[in-house]
Amino acid sequence: MSELEARLRAAEDLVNPEDYIRRVKDAVIDEVKRADPDAEVRDTGYFNHSAIPDLELLWHRSGKDARDLYLRDSYLTVSASQDVEYLDEEAPIVMTLSSEPAPLGDLELGSSTPPRQLVEQDRMRARETLLTDVAALDAIARPVERESPVSGLVRSNFLRGAYGLIDAPQALSIVDEAATGVMLEAVRSHFAPSAATRIERTAAIMRMALTGRGFQFDDSADVETVRLIEGRLTESEIRGLLPWLLSTEGVTREPLFWSYIGSLMELSDVEGVADDIANMDVSLLVAANADRWEAKRAYLGLSSEEDDDASATPQPMWSFRRRVLGGDLGALRVQLATSGRHFNGRPGGSSPRWAEIVEPLENVSLVSAELQGITRAITVTARQSDDIRADIEQIAESVDDEYFVDNLVVRVAETPLRDEALADISFGRGTVSTHSPVSLTALVELSVGILGHRAQEEPDRLLSRVLDERGDGDMPTF
Repeated sequence: MSELEARLRAAEDLVNPEDYIRRVKDAVIDEVKRADPDAEVRDTGYFNHSAIPDLELLWHRSGKDARDLYLRDSYLTVSASQDVEYLDEEAPIVMTLSSEPAPLGDLELGSSTPPRQLVEQDRMRARETLLTDVAALDAIARPVERESPVSGLVRSNFLRGAYGLIDAPQALSIVDEAATGVMLEAVRSHFAPSAATRIERTAAIMRMALTGRGFQFDDSADVETVRLIEGRLTESEIRGLLPWLLSTEGVTREPLFWSYIGSLMELSDVEGVADDIANMDVSLLVAANADRWEAKRAYLGLSSEEDDDASATPQPMWSFRRRVLGGDLGALRVQLATSGRHFNGRPGGSSPRWAEIVEPLENVSLVSAELQGITRAITVTARQSDDIRADIEQIAESVDDEYFVDNLVVRVAETPLRDEALADISFGRGTVSTHSPVSLTALVELSVGILGHRAQEEPDRLLSRVLDERGDGDMPTF
């Protein structure tokens, strides 16, 4: 007997009906949340009502926003009250508190049809309804030590996307990783098309990852296969899939595969599951998508500033620390983020002399610069020209002062994804900020190439190291 069934059995000993209802609902709500942590459960205040659900399940991040849950005593009760027939259009969950099969001698009132046949008839009628029981819910919610992304998706989509009659044995079959074919067949039979597609796509990606084949399609590709691989992954898919891809031995290092994975998500999506992949090496993923993925903030600082526990052990080139993506450059670490809430930079950093950054700025289009001299401060803007480099040099040569550059505004070159954007570079804070998103490549070039002008290595070498995934030749250069 499961813990859920034991709690329900204990509730039967209560004399007060209100106490019984409260105990039953609490037990079911706890199990629902264990099965699907993303589900919000609301108590309607009704119990065992023919037309009003007992509980309402809501998913704020899912395409399916809500689903009603009706509690019933047994499968025979469901058949006797014709719940499936009357409620099917609402696509609810009808869950029995008893998982015991109907006794052979019990008959529906006024019917000579055996109870088991009545339940079978309900199964045929349940085109939108999930008809299940507490033992099946327990089988779905039961934790496993190491779960694959596919079975994890099956569990997380059970309450929001399954339909038909699913008792405990069937519930176990759809999460049985030892029989993937049986699992997927059960998914096709019992899950809404959108949920089934997500689950099958994850299974297909896992096969691609281990074989290195199957993610390149030409005009003759099967329509159903193309349908499976297209689209954007949901948060639950990413949360299950990425840790598996990054930690499973034998996953392909083929750049095209990792480029395909990156096309199914944005950097902001990956930031949402950063805790699940903390300190894992994401170099292959980042390098393959540095031109596709976009962000708005970059910070260049000492690696020890970002990780107080840093040791002599070599760290991954690209990884998430404290929910922020960063690339290691020896003593330096460049961080990238989609918004400014992830980091604010360092206060009180030193500004370079204009002469120090002339060479790093050689191929950069300057829009404005804040120059701080010993006796005066000057702001130079490009009101009359596209580039203020000559204006700054003229000021630096003609005035008897030594100028430090506090801030720069530069143009980020136009890309296939977006028109040109402006980037604010703060030497004091060690940050690059843009008002509109730009590619990771552009942010790395600006932060490492300009903010990192004092690094012992040449900027070009730093850029190749951070973008080429340790420079081992596996990944394309940018």
